[in-house]
Amino acid sequence: MNIEIFHSLLDNVALLFLLSVIYEINIHRHMILNKPLDYIIKGGMIGLIGIIIMSFPFTLESGLIFDTRSILLGSAALVFSTPSIVIASIMLISYRIFLGGIGMWTGILTVVFTAVIGILWKKYVLPKISLPRWFYILLFGFTIHFVLILCLFAMPISNALLAVKELGALIMILYPIATMLISSVLFVQKDREEDRVKLAHTEEKYRNLFNNHHTIMMILDPRNGNIVDVNPAAESFYGWSRAKMIDMNVSHILSLTALEIERDITLSFNNKNSRHDRIHRKADGSTSEVEVFSGPIQIDGRPYLYSIITDVSEKKKFEAATREMEHKIHQQQRLESIGTLAGGVAHEINNPINGIMNFAQLIKEDCNENSDVRLYSDMIIAESERISSIVKNLLHFSRYDKVIQSFSNIDDIIYNTISLVNVTFKKDQINIQLNLSDNLPKIRCRSQQIQQVFMNLLTNGRDALNEKFPDFDEEKKIDVHVYPITIHQKEWVVLSVKDHGNGIHPSIINRIFEPFFSTKPKDKGTGLGLSISFGIVKDHHGKIEVESEAGNYSCFNVYLPVDPQEVAYE
Repeated sequence: MNIEIFHSLLDNVALLFLLSVIYEINIHRHMILNKPLDYIIKGGMIGLIGIIIMSFPFTLESGLIFDTRSILLGSAALVFSTPSIVIASIMLISYRIFLGGIGMWTGILTVVFTAVIGILWKKYVLPKISLPRWFYILLFGFTIHFVLILCLFAMPISNALLAVKELGALIMILYPIATMLISSVLFVQKDREEDRVKLAHTEEKYRNLFNNHHTIMMILDPRNGNIVDVNPAAESFYGWSRAKMIDMNVSHILSLTALEIERDITLSFNNKNSRHDRIHRKADGSTSEVEVFSGPIQIDGRPYLYSIITDVSEKKKFEAATREMEHKIHQQQRLESIGTLAGGVAHEINNPINGIMNFAQLIKEDCNENSDVRLYSDMIIAESERISSIVKNLLHFSRYDKVIQSFSNIDDIIYNTISLVNVTFKKDQINIQLNLSDNLPKIRCRSQQIQQVFMNLLTNGRDALNEKFPDFDEEKKIDVHVYPITIHQKEWVVLSVKDHGNGIHPSIINRIFEPFFSTKPKDKGTGLGLSISFGIVKDHHGKIEVESEAGNYSCFNVYLPVDPQEVAYE
């Protein structure tokens, strides 16, 4: 092989590296050009380089020229789009026709077969490779240049054999290697661009996700708890600007100690994904209950903690209201079921107890004044009356005893009740402090039942005071306050009874209206007083609430509508 031929073709190969410059230009123009124009520009530039290469060929004999257009077109076909290769091929074929000569058809066929094989190789071979890519590119180089050797025989046989003799070894050794080198450079550029595009798309998706205005998001530095970034939803929720928040530490919004914050961050970072219920502070000083989901994230090769925060304040309020409603429903169902049972038991006991009392009265009347039998009869009558009282309470509780409601003066009910207990209270050195508002409205009610409610509350207050103050004390008093209020444009009357006894322990305050529940000794209480009172107030479409501080006081507030029928119809 003539050394002049080698140097000439080697200079020609050097021009091929312009192709990598074209690809680099294409990378930077890709985002600003539409596809048809992009195809035309790239195809035109590839064709222009091919024409330059063909303008400086090695001339074997007149009309028989050799250059590196097969390397150019083959490498381009593996990387660039099909429309661009078609445009470049048309330009090269046109120029080869312009040059003419004995090797024109060989040159045209070389361009056609190189372009077709390159397009098919890119579509069917490269996607299925299992060996290193360079091997398939080298195999491709051998293939297209073997076809080039075959295309030489489109010339007269003598010319073809001369070309094979002089250039065959060069074409089958140097050209495939050059094809592999040029293509590898282009593929490196292509891979780098694909990675850049993927990274850009990933960053765009992350930024679009992070910058939404609905979900609160925050990024923290796990080393010190500093806030690195927040999204617009966080700005809106907390009330600080993004610039202000990225100068803050997470301790500014968390109501935890430094040790607790460090523990939370460590757990979230190490556990990959964690959930916490927390209370976060806002710029205006208010707080909100939040649910925090946190996990590690890598940004620019550095580890950070990514948190998604949800405001659950309303959810917590709803859950609390739901639990309260369920408790009330459960309690009401329990009261109704026990009430039905109590009513049946009361009616079954009532008849025989009346018989016992009557017979005991007959025995008493037939006995001498000071006889033991008369004493026993009195005891039987007294205990029977106690049982009768319990039966009466059971009947009230079961609500079999129905009395027509009528308008009554609430102050009369209060005074009548106090007159019944006044002597007992004075004996126990208990002072009743009464505060009745002026012009109290009449209320539609069953006055005896409301009197019973008031009596039960006074009795409970008396027992609480006697337990705390066996003797006289200035705090041994019961405050009674009656006043009108308006609720939803309806008139109500509130009866408040407050004693300064030992109060009610928080662990049992939710059970005090349960039937037969009592903290008193069995000989002092049946556990029906408050449950009966609860039922009576409910029958009047009112409500009864209790406030208590263990060791200091208990206060029962009875809310009664002036006209229960108006409330019932709402």
